[in-house]
Amino acid sequence: MDQLLDKEVLSKSAAVEELYDLDHWAKETAHWNQGIDIFLSRYFTIHYEPTSHVYIRQPPNKLCILGLSKEHAAVKSAGNISCKFFYESKTKGQKVKPNTVICEVTVDDQSYPILATVYGEVAEVNPRLLEDPNLIRTHALDEGFLAIIRPKEEDSSKQLKGLVDQNEYDAVINQK
Repeated sequence: MDQLLDKEVLSKSAAVEELYDLDHWAKETAHWNQGIDIFLSRYFTIHYEPTSHVYIRQPPNKLCILGLSKEHAAVKSAGNISCKFFYESKTKGQKVKPNTVICEVTVDDQSYPILATVYGEVAEVNPRLLEDPNLIRTHALDEGFLAIIRPKEEDSSKQLKGLVDQNEYDAVINQK
């Protein structure tokens, strides 16, 4: 019986190789191991609040992932960094407005209150930042996110009003 199953598997895998040029797809996907930015740019949109250097990254399900851009003073600084959340990971569903302070990032003696930037409910704050706040610097656009907010509006054009895309943000940064 096992030999019969093995023959079926082998015959199916041979058929797959005949249908697909595996060398072609190996070349096409080789860059996927170069970093998470490839994946993030393909499946997530990113919007920035250019004055506070906060980003909102959105996957197709429209959740809002809040974090600090690489241009934020806390990310660029070299001092001791800490993060204090005003919302707990266990307490989900707390309502926020764009001007609600989600957390405070402190570098040495300088504190930076971080605003929610959107209307919605806190789905999660990043618990890893309590143990390793340096993730805000080293992985600002992925593992160092601050919070996930379930938006009040599903329409991104309404929800992200006032935020700019990557090209506009780069233009603002280059003007300084």
